[in-house]
Amino acid sequence: MIEGAAGPREAELLADAALARELAPESCAPTGCAWYHSAWPLLRALGLVASPERHRGFFSAGLGEALTVADEPRILVAGAADAGMLDIVMDAGATHGVTPRVTVLDRCATPVQVCEAHAQRARATIDAWVGDVVDVDAHRGFDAVCTHGLLSQIPSAKRLRLAGALVQMLRPGGCFITTIALSGGDAGETRRFSPEEVQAFAAGAKRAADARPDLGIDANEAESRARGWAEGVVSFPIRDTQHVTDVLARSGLQLSTLDVRTIAGQLDGRAAGPWTARLATYAEVIACATSGSGA
Repeated sequence: MIEGAAGPREAELLADAALARELAPESCAPTGCAWYHSAWPLLRALGLVASPERHRGFFSAGLGEALTVADEPRILVAGAADAGMLDIVMDAGATHGVTPRVTVLDRCATPVQVCEAHAQRARATIDAWVGDVVDVDAHRGFDAVCTHGLLSQIPSAKRLRLAGALVQMLRPGGCFITTIALSGGDAGETRRFSPEEVQAFAAGAKRAADARPDLGIDANEAESRARGWAEGVVSFPIRDTQHVTDVLARSGLQLSTLDVRTIAGQLDGRAAGPWTARLATYAEVIACATSGSGA
């Protein structure tokens, strides 16, 4: 973790975290996910979860072509735990000297509202969609769709439908840019924290908050929210890249880039449940809609 006073990016993240905690009890009620969205930005500020920040360079480079195909390229952030992916997209636009038209889609209103506030602080605007990606009106002609780990948040039987829905949102030639944690061949159908991992993760959150008084995060609150998040989170492991390429091809996407890399993490095995900042192997994937697919 970074030592010393909170920097500008951390200050933005803390503002997002405070808003998420305020919004979650009401805005998350329809989908029952307050335990998740009230905790994620706080845990991200403490460096405890595997956020898209781990892949900032990949996303920025992958967005490069999409950001230069039009005067106002259209980018969809599909699935948003908080404003982490939006921040990466906005920074990529600034790097390439363009202002993309960004849409943020999530089935819960809380992260969408957090993204709206995050954009407003940057004097930008976004289009906000609240709904399930497989149910929203498709054929939107996006130049790129960005997700972080979305495919491993749903059971394997539903992944093809999800990928197909995302393809329909892309213009022909538009790209799906995503990261996918690879679990290896011995993983089960689901992965949750064990009781021992929950305890270790919550205790680690308290220690992390104590170690960073400059962040102003109450250590007991950090422990409580970390415990609730760890008890609730579940992932649906993707064992290898073969499954990834099969789903993409069957949905009408042509693989452009698939790089596998291992990323170090600060959490040891005792606290390293799913979606934590642990040592993990990822596929970084870019696949594009063929001329016969998409909007």
